[in-house]
Amino acid sequence: EAEREASEREREAVAALASARAREESLAEQVARVDREALRRAVDDAQARLEGAPAPATKVDEAALDAARAAARAAQRVLDDAKEQLDRFQGHLEQSGGAQAVEREREARAALAIARAKEREIEVEYEGWRLLRDALRDAENAEGQHLGEVLAPRVKARFSDLLEAAGGDVERYAALALDAHLRTQGLVAFGDARGTEALSVGTREQLALLLRLSIAEVLGAPLVLDDHLTHTDRARAAWFRETLRAAAHETQLLVLTCHPEVYLDAGERPAERAWVDRAAGLLRAIDATRIIES
Repeated sequence: EAEREASEREREAVAALASARAREESLAEQVARVDREALRRAVDDAQARLEGAPAPATKVDEAALDAARAAARAAQRVLDDAKEQLDRFQGHLEQSGGAQAVEREREARAALAIARAKEREIEVEYEGWRLLRDALRDAENAEGQHLGEVLAPRVKARFSDLLEAAGGDVERYAALALDAHLRTQGLVAFGDARGTEALSVGTREQLALLLRLSIAEVLGAPLVLDDHLTHTDRARAAWFRETLRAAAHETQLLVLTCHPEVYLDAGERPAERAWVDRAAGLLRAIDATRIIES
């Protein structure tokens, strides 16, 4: 066994020697073919060009090289971070899909169209109110009578009905005066002109509600009331319930209140549900505490 291994190594050594001699002969042939004189001239020419080259503007030492290498490494880190972020964004974009972006754009365009249509509706409504205002002004100028004088008899008639239904002195208040801006100038009571500040808080609230109701009826506009009868006794509250219900046949009324007993009878308030309809749909009562969450 040892003889076979020695013989194998000998054969390998002989083969390696033969390869080395062949390599040596090849290199010798290459050296023989080299034009040494041309190489010497090329070296001399390179040396001359090196000596003729301008001197560097700054001297580069090992510290400058270290700083340049550090700057290069920092720039490479920034580049790598930017590439990583770009790859991440591209991944998000591929996951989100272009179809979703197109759909969001379509939804945005639809919302914009709806907003523009709403804007046109508001402009038309505004123009209608402007024409109504101009018509009222023209009527006032033509008749020499302002809107306050037109509404005063209506308010006075209802106020008299209120006093009579509540057992009050109807003759106590003879006339109601409103200026051109629908401000209450006062009442004639027992033959004397009195300012509204002499009236009780409840009476002033009732007059204000009657005035608002009359304006809404004349203009054909809806009316929003926010607890205008908090200082009204039961007899007058009952009269207002009937009056508002009668007005609701022609004028839309929205009443916000924390005292539903003032505006609704016991059977008209929501019990099992958050809302209830009465009077063939003319009256809808909604308990907001069952709908609105804090």
